[in-house]
Amino acid sequence: MGEDIFSLTETSVSQVLEFAEEKEDYIFLKKDSSLFEILEGFQKFDAKGKRLEAILITQNGKPSEKLLRIITIWDLPKIYSFLGNHA
Repeated sequence: MGEDIFSLTETSVSQVLEFAEEKEDYIFLKKDSSLFEILEGFQKFDAKGKRLEAILITQNGKPSEKLLRIITIWDLPKIYSFLGNHA
């Protein structure tokens, strides 16, 4: 394995994404993005007939930054529930 091992703390998201099979099924958002911005990201892809696999959250929404959180379609029920309870 030697040189094939990489450090999770020193590797940027953009470096990992170089190995992704599909290059257009994710977006980046900044840390302080609202839940509405997150939902909008999924809706924009859906409107194009595409599936957004993940929203990658970094400090300022840049691929070169450390990944803070990943939001997937599986998180949508929690988001809608939260918004429904706080409406």
